Amino acid sequence: MSAIVADTVNSTLIFAGRTITDTPEGDIFTISYANDASSQTQGSNGGVVAKSRADKFAATLTIRVLKYTADDAFLNNLVNSDLSLNQGSLKTNFTRDGVAGTETYDIQNGTIQTRGDGTVNNTDGEDIVEYGIFGNMPRSV
Repeated sequence: MSAIVADTVNSTLIFAGRTITDTPEGDIFTISYANDASSQTQGSNGGVVAKSRADKFAATLTIRVLKYTADDAFLNNLVNSDLSLNQGSLKTNFTRDGVAGTETYDIQNGTIQTRGDGTVNNTDGEDIVEYGIFGNMPRSV
């Protein structure tokens, strides 16, 4: 499955009541869906049975934040605390044919699924740590 990419400049990520802003300059948020939206079964006599999947919105949102920042501490605290289901959204503003719009991924029952190793950047000092938020993420435009 291909990933959905949103740049951090035009996007706003809110998770567990906090707006995440401590991202590396020019970075991206990535959403990867775990499953197809529907499944099909070939029936007898050439017929097809199609079904919408109940888990079609299950996705992982990958975010990178600057290490040692308030957002890193907040997300790390969610990792270290008892498992909780959190809500949030990823919104990206856009303009199409001169009309402003907003694309929204609604994060439902999200949990911190993965916390990757931090990276050390000795060029510009922007050390980062990566987090994976898993939940249902339907999209609206």
